[in-house]
Amino acid sequence: MTNKTEALLYQKAFYKKAGILLNPVLKEGISLSIIGFLLGRVSIMEGLFPFGVSYFASVCGSRKRFLGVGIGVISGLLYANPGVESLRYILSIFLFTIIYVTYIKRWGKNLIGASFIIFGTTLLSSIFYIMIKGFLLFDILIAVFEAAMILILSLIFSCGMPAVMTHENNAREALTSEKVLPFAILGGLILVSISDFSIFGLSIKNIVEILVIFLAGYIGGVGLSSTSSIIFPLIYTITSKTSPVIIGVYAFGGILAGIFREMGKLGIAAGFFMGITLMNFYINSYTSIIVPPKDFLAALLFFMMIPKKVLNPLRMSFADGGRGDISRDIVNQRLVELTSEKLKDLSRVLNQLACAFNSVTAEEKAIGEKNLSKLYTQISCSICGDCHMAKTCWEREFYRTYREIFDLISVVEHSYDNLNEQDLSEFFNKRCVKVPQIIEMIRSFIMTYRKNYYIQKRMLESRKLVATQLEGVSRIVKDFAREMKSEFRFNRELEDRISLKLRERGIRANRVFAMDYGGGKTEVYIDKSSCYGKRHCNSEIPVVISEVLGKKVVVKVSRCTLKDGARKCQLRLIPAESYEVAVGVAAVPKSTSRISGDTYSFNKLDNGRFMLAISDGMGIGEEAAEESDATISLLEQLLGAGFDKDITIKTINSTLILRSLQETFSTIDLAMIDLYNAELDLVKIGAPVSFIKKGKKVDVLKASTLPVGIVEDIQVESIQRKLEAGDFIIMMSDGLMDTVNSDINQEEWLKDVISKLDTKNPQEMADTILRTVKTASNNHIRDDMTVLVAKVWERS
Repeated sequence: MTNKTEALLYQKAFYKKAGILLNPVLKEGISLSIIGFLLGRVSIMEGLFPFGVSYFASVCGSRKRFLGVGIGVISGLLYANPGVESLRYILSIFLFTIIYVTYIKRWGKNLIGASFIIFGTTLLSSIFYIMIKGFLLFDILIAVFEAAMILILSLIFSCGMPAVMTHENNAREALTSEKVLPFAILGGLILVSISDFSIFGLSIKNIVEILVIFLAGYIGGVGLSSTSSIIFPLIYTITSKTSPVIIGVYAFGGILAGIFREMGKLGIAAGFFMGITLMNFYINSYTSIIVPPKDFLAALLFFMMIPKKVLNPLRMSFADGGRGDISRDIVNQRLVELTSEKLKDLSRVLNQLACAFNSVTAEEKAIGEKNLSKLYTQISCSICGDCHMAKTCWEREFYRTYREIFDLISVVEHSYDNLNEQDLSEFFNKRCVKVPQIIEMIRSFIMTYRKNYYIQKRMLESRKLVATQLEGVSRIVKDFAREMKSEFRFNRELEDRISLKLRERGIRANRVFAMDYGGGKTEVYIDKSSCYGKRHCNSEIPVVISEVLGKKVVVKVSRCTLKDGARKCQLRLIPAESYEVAVGVAAVPKSTSRISGDTYSFNKLDNGRFMLAISDGMGIGEEAAEESDATISLLEQLLGAGFDKDITIKTINSTLILRSLQETFSTIDLAMIDLYNAELDLVKIGAPVSFIKKGKKVDVLKASTLPVGIVEDIQVESIQRKLEAGDFIIMMSDGLMDTVNSDINQEEWLKDVISKLDTKNPQEMADTILRTVKTASNNHIRDDMTVLVAKVWERS
């Protein structure tokens, strides 16, 4: 038992240590320090080491990595040049650290500021070193040149830092030449640092150079491969005594590698090989080989081992690099268009089915004629067949007989059981001896016909009902298709600015999406790794987004790795609304009913609007409550899903028409308040008046339209008003209008009641209005009454 416990404790300690080693912050710090060590070793002009210092400034300009990166760079400097000359670079690093820490506290992180600070500290430390060693004008010029080079390199490295930092590289961010170039320079310098390393006689520098050119040709074509094939040998030539001829050899090889990209991996390798071979022959006539064949073959082997599923996403990302915004917007618009077209196709199919159910075929119209012909045949064969007058009636006087039987059918149908001899014509009374049998057969025929007709009629009604429902669903789908449109675009510039600001604050964002809806409405979506309880989502991230957008934002939706157990944190940030709405409600059912037929709702929608709604169902009690509740439920769902108010009202109207064979209707009183600019959009469908109270002034808002559920083509009229902080919107059902004495103008009476109210509390105002109306009607409530009062106030 003891051994088992010790094993568990050991396992727990092992996993804890492994978790520390796999910590992304620690991994990033180690990788940055190693790169700093490698760049610190690289020199130019046999004594200048600007690369490590500029790298230190660019990393610390965006991240607080002073200690780790500083140790790496200083170690590289001392490894390459253990003499006294390295002290001026170390002094520059210490001066930069002190000055930049002070700079951050006052102005915050700034990459450009860091670049100019390292320029100043390098120039100052170099001049100080020259003054001690001995003053020469040439040394001053070299010091200025080196400081300027460090300034330029630090700016270049700052652009390439996202590619090296572990979690800040945006996975969905498109590659461009401008973003790849700084990273290529950084990579080229790292390769120079390891140029003297080899394994089994294979040069690591040559293999990596050739492999990168292959990858560049596969991903970016001629442009990227030629750029890479120039940068690497150019850097190697500057930092060593290698002949510049190598630049032309690699450049021509890179161009041919990119040209042969469409031929696949082997085509790229063949193009590069032909290029370097031709240039090598042209320059040296094979007296010396610039690119060793064994290094080329090793790079080709590694290139072939990389699967296409890894390279193809990078290839597509680079293809979209220069048009990231456009391509994503086009894809988004195309998806919406395709969905809309599919919905329109479905609408057309449903409409065609409705037409098929509505059509009445010639066969169905001729059913009565077929049955009548069958009756004549049965009479002539079954009853009259053995009669001695058959030839006279059915051959010589066929048309008269046919007409007389037709008239007899009409007589039997009207008299049926009360038929007597006076009802019969002279033809049957004086000539026919089988009148009772004929009458009985006609009665049987009529009874059967009536039963069949009833069944057919019910089937026809059902078919018409199905056709009507299909037509209604077709209209709803068609309206949905018309409503669907691409209302936003991706703002790449804004996304890049947000990513940069987050990096400056040390926040790792995996994905950043900025969706611009126009009119100043922008939503930002962020996926990020865990902050381990630092609460970035509530503290720093909203501050960063507010700073970039120039307006305050709030976190609308948040998923946290610690709270929700999600794999990553997800945030949705929207501009903070300028206004808020407080609501008060008062309601009472009719005196003879315990259930009110009025239904109300108020809710803040995701698009920055506040919804207020009252619906009054037809009748009273449970039936009316069912109608109004269905109306409000559909209203909430459709508006909450982002549908336009006009489409929402028409959809509810079509639904109410379809849901019952009987006539049902409901009123809709809908108010939409824009919480950004306090604009009111009021829609009244069969609803009574509403009021806006501005201090003592009261405005009456009314519209004359039919309720929903009566006519198919309903007209939606809206009323727009500009509200101010402190305004009240008073909405009510028609029960309040019908309760007051009919001898007075009810609207003016209610307007006067509302104008005299001094309360600032919407709930108290609603209660007072309802109580006043009940008192005026002697507490005799003839209809359901509901009062909805909303107050608009400005957020501080």
